[in-house]
Amino acid sequence: MRILAIVPFVVMLGCSSTPPDRHLYLLRGETTGISTNSAPAERVGIGRVTIAAYLDRAAVVVQIGAREIRPARYHEWGEPLNNGVRHYLRSELVDRLGYEVASDVIFRDAWDYRIDVSIETLHGSLNGGAWINAGFVVSKVSGKKATVEGRVIEHERLTRDGYPGLIDAHTRLLDQLAAAIESALIELRDEGV
Repeated sequence: MRILAIVPFVVMLGCSSTPPDRHLYLLRGETTGISTNSAPAERVGIGRVTIAAYLDRAAVVVQIGAREIRPARYHEWGEPLNNGVRHYLRSELVDRLGYEVASDVIFRDAWDYRIDVSIETLHGSLNGGAWINAGFVVSKVSGKKATVEGRVIEHERLTRDGYPGLIDAHTRLLDQLAAAIESALIELRDEGV
C-alpha cells in the first residue's frame, strides 16, 4: 500500500522537471556577403545543393562509432541544412569574388555560370573533429558549354569545446569548399570558352 502512495509523488516529480534548453545553429560566417562591385564580369548562381539523406534532419549529426551516427538531442540546425549551406557558400563567394552571386534559382536563365554542390559528409565525431566530403560542378551555361568538377574531402579539429566548436569547424570546412569552387570558377573563366 505504501508503494501506491509513492507512485503519484514520483510521477509529479517527473513531470515537473524542465527539459534542457534546445540550441539552434545557423551557418553564417563573419563575412559580409555584400558585393563590392556594381557590375560583375559574369553572372554566377548557386544551383542545386543536395545533402546526404542522413544529414536531412534538424539535428546536428555526430559519428560515435565506425558505422554509427547519432543525431544530437538538443542541438539542431535553425533551417534546413541545404538552405544553410546555400546561404553560407553564397556569402563566402560574394566576399571572395567581390561581386554578386545569385542563390535564387528563379533567375538561373540569366546566369553565365552555375554552381551545383553535393554534400555527402558533414558531421562531427566524439574525438573532437569534423569532416566534409563534398563534390561540386561549375558549369558555363552561356555560349560554349564547359564544366569543371571538384571534390573537397577535409578534416578540421575543434578549436573550442562542444557543439558551438563543432559548428565553427563546419564553417571552416565550408570555407575550404568555397575556396575550391572559386578556383574552379576562375579556371573555367580563364579558359575563355
